[in-house]
Amino acid sequence: YIQTLMEGRTGAPPSTPDSRSMVEAMVERDGHNWDVSIARLRALDADYAATLMANDWYRLKRALDICTLSHRSVTSFKRTYNPEDAPYHFKCVFLSMPRVHLYKRIDMRCEAMVQGGLLQEVISLVKNDCLTPNCQAGRSIGYRQALEYLQSVWEYPTVAGGATCVQELRTTFNQFFSTYQARTRKLAGRQLAWFKSNANFQWVNMAPGAQNLPIDVVGEAVAQWFLDDKPLPEELDGSSLQTLTSEEKLILKEYTAKHNSPLDSVTVDSILHHLECCLHSR
Repeated sequence: YIQTLMEGRTGAPPSTPDSRSMVEAMVERDGHNWDVSIARLRALDADYAATLMANDWYRLKRALDICTLSHRSVTSFKRTYNPEDAPYHFKCVFLSMPRVHLYKRIDMRCEAMVQGGLLQEVISLVKNDCLTPNCQAGRSIGYRQALEYLQSVWEYPTVAGGATCVQELRTTFNQFFSTYQARTRKLAGRQLAWFKSNANFQWVNMAPGAQNLPIDVVGEAVAQWFLDDKPLPEELDGSSLQTLTSEEKLILKEYTAKHNSPLDSVTVDSILHHLECCLHSR
């Protein structure tokens, strides 16, 4: 969306009901098997296929749609952007922070969302036919991991049914929680890579020295940079964040290899108790 806003459309043909039906039929013949369908796209456009994350069905189907309609590869369509014709001038900032600090913030956010009722929310949405694993929301990070976890425990006996059940619930819960955190960190890493590849963005360090700056301080500095062409204060210049130091690489390697910021057993038991009540209130 950012790229289209700034650089214009690619000129690829719009989707039609007939073309979408044709693509759905292809996927159906492939048995909804990602490896089979991505191989189909790879034969048509290997370069674009290499950019897709596993199970990104939305972009895979759209790519097949474009190739089917145009008889061309997706990557053959170039953006026809002329800065002189653009209705806007852009000055772009990307708010970031040191990677280790960012990942810790992400883990804390995931923890807060689980404690705040993520699983209960998903159960309610499923029971009201508002969320399925195959819909776009159901494939998003957080909902997807919650759905996979809940599918594995939906028919379990009650938590009070025995120690084996309780231990199994704790084990699978911890696996869900670790996966949820890891997938969110991975998404953040992909976002960092995208913004790094776009030279239009000025990186701003929101947490120099791993200390979060007040948002109004950052906002005022960015406003002066944007409106008055004043340089950002040196401490806010995030250019160095685009490259990890050797020390950061070592810390991240150890960081991602362990379950960071685990919930304590009392909190987990409380979540599982509420989960039991939701699962059995049918």
